[in-house]
Amino acid sequence: MSDTLLTILSNPAVLQRTSAATRLVLEERAKPADPAQRYLSPDLYATLQQVVSAVLPQDAIGTDVDIAASIDVRLRDGVGSGWRFADLPADGEAYRQGLTVFAKMLEQTPMKSFDKMPPSAREGYLRCVANGDVDGPAQFPLSRWLGLLRTDVVRMWLSHPSTMEKLELYSFADGATGTTAGPTEHEGWQAITPNKALPFEQGIVETAAPTERGA
Repeated sequence: MSDTLLTILSNPAVLQRTSAATRLVLEERAKPADPAQRYLSPDLYATLQQVVSAVLPQDAIGTDVDIAASIDVRLRDGVGSGWRFADLPADGEAYRQGLTVFAKMLEQTPMKSFDKMPPSAREGYLRCVANGDVDGPAQFPLSRWLGLLRTDVVRMWLSHPSTMEKLELYSFADGATGTTAGPTEHEGWQAITPNKALPFEQGIVETAAPTERGA
């Protein structure tokens, strides 16, 4: 095997358990996209970047995946997950129409554009689009397009090697060593840190706003 620049494969135990085909996929996902081969126009791509950042704000998570670039590459290559909404056209056309109409509808708001909105307003506007309250002259409901986009955002983010490393996901390392010990058993080679999250019920109690009780 040749050297790899992927830090998630720097652990010899992980590298040993990663098949050559899977390794090639991971390395391909980690490559930066070529701006010269961009599928969307500069204006539509800028809008896509803004919407993606609002749908999945990575600052709170600690990752820095170029999700918009990954989506653009998918559209350029015509690669899909094997499904689409029946009332949407092909993904590339759906994105072009969806982003165009989305930007046009924003011109009717006080802020005129998505990038001028504060984060809370962006989130509120996206909720309205998702609920079907904001629509425009597209050949399909904008809520369908936003559903496609949100699915793509999560897929591209979660499948990126840097996200896998951050979340300590090693499900791809299942080749070259035979069977695993079990789907929920720790085999001893994963670099898994202790879970510092609060139990679900405790988190609800500690984050719930105080309420006043009547006499």
